Amino acid sequence: MSDQNQGDKYGPKSFSQGKLSVSHESESEWDDNKKKNYSYRDLGIYDQTGGKLRAHLVRPRKSPDGAIQKHYHKVDFHMAYVIQGWSLTHFEGVGEVRMDVGSCMYQEPELAHWLIDCSDDYTVLEIYVPGDPETIELEA
Repeated sequence: MSDQNQGDKYGPKSFSQGKLSVSHESESEWDDNKKKNYSYRDLGIYDQTGGKLRAHLVRPRKSPDGAIQKHYHKVDFHMAYVIQGWSLTHFEGVGEVRMDVGSCMYQEPELAHWLIDCSDDYTVLEIYVPGDPETIELEA
């Protein structure tokens, strides 16, 4: 194993120094326009890290059949922590994974997945590096 840092594959290469970001729920709004199947509440970290990292809360908006299209993210890091409810997601090469309140998931870069179903109150904290990854939608 090499001691040399290979660096990130995507996006900004370093974090800013000496900044503080606090996001209060009472001062925040949910954005229903960012992506067609999701509502987001940004936690204010993207700007403070120069785009290196994004932390946001996500609530899926189900399609009529309940599923959300197969896709992957061009990221160096992606994790999710379930705040409320449950979800059932299919990960390519892994299969179906159920996540409940308190479940934490690390997903390797570019792992194709799709949401099969979730509770109406499902809310998840997601963290991405870089902070504005490209999402590639795939055929099911």
